[in-house]
Amino acid sequence: MTQFWAKAIKDLLRQKHGLTFTLEELRQDLKKDGLSPLCLEPLISFLLTDKKVFNADVYQSDQVGWSSWIWKQMFGPSTGVLSHQQKLVQQELLNEFADKFLKLRDDKASSGTFLDKLVLEEDVDKDLQTDPFLLSTTDKNVLINYLISSKRAASVIDPQKKQKLGLKLIDPKSKVITVTDVDKGILKLKEVVSLLQKRHKKLTEEMENSRKKAYEHKTRNQKRLALSQLKKSKHQEATLEKNDKSLDTLYSILETIENQTTDVEIFEAYKEGTRTLRELVRQSGLTPEKVDEVTFDLECVLADQREAEEALAAPIGLDFGEEDLEKELNELLAQSQSQTPTQSQDDLSTLPQLPSQLPRLSDPNKEIPSSSPLLV
Repeated sequence: MTQFWAKAIKDLLRQKHGLTFTLEELRQDLKKDGLSPLCLEPLISFLLTDKKVFNADVYQSDQVGWSSWIWKQMFGPSTGVLSHQQKLVQQELLNEFADKFLKLRDDKASSGTFLDKLVLEEDVDKDLQTDPFLLSTTDKNVLINYLISSKRAASVIDPQKKQKLGLKLIDPKSKVITVTDVDKGILKLKEVVSLLQKRHKKLTEEMENSRKKAYEHKTRNQKRLALSQLKKSKHQEATLEKNDKSLDTLYSILETIENQTTDVEIFEAYKEGTRTLRELVRQSGLTPEKVDEVTFDLECVLADQREAEEALAAPIGLDFGEEDLEKELNELLAQSQSQTPTQSQDDLSTLPQLPSQLPRLSDPNKEIPSSSPLLV
């Protein structure tokens, strides 16, 4: 039952682009045929007790802290008489709007540095008073103070003027929330930049109007008035040029701050990398002495391995010198060459002499003996 009514209230507020409501407003919005639900007052009291609805005063004070939050939760409307005009806020819807606002600022981020986290008060107002928020001043203050109390943003105050400069959006990973003098200085720079931008727009419009009036006076033959308006536009043009130079200078300063911020982040990354590497070396026990010791051991092992390989490659058995073998081979070749011609002459001397004349055959049909040298 309570879940149904909690969702109904949230949908109703979303349609109205609101965050806060009163019991009387809720009765009027839910009235049908002149009748409103009778269960609204006990229902709201139960939602207050169940912490699904809060007293909006918790988030309306400029000084929002845990002590005030606890005090108002303990002694607020949840334990007293519920006023019909008391501003209330639904926690779930409030958190939904906070997430939507932070996402909008992330989408508008241009530099990608911490400068995007510093938002002027007028820019916050502009975001929350336009679509998709369209919040009233009361609801806007409730949302901003909720962001501060939930540590998703911090308020930056000008110490001299004692007024808000803007918001510092907090990184969810940050454990410590601090507003530094650098934050205040950057917001002051942004404030002056915004002022000069507005002045540029105003001077540009005035200069165009002066030129337009000068043209109109000229067409009416009002020469004196035309020259006066033209002279006025020249003064406005000179003022605009001076304004733009100042604006360019401030842009350069902000750009330098962005670059310096990047340099600081790089330096911090170097420091973190050095610490990590030192810790890694410490854990691994990697020292110059140990490296020298391991290198020496490795060289000894390699030397032993080379000796073993040479021993395995050496011939097994009698070892004949290569020079002696070549000398003996040359002697054999010389001896062979000296003996070859003599032996051939001896072999020829042993052969039988050929007959000086062929034998005459008395009988042509007589066969030649097989032992005749003619058949050889």
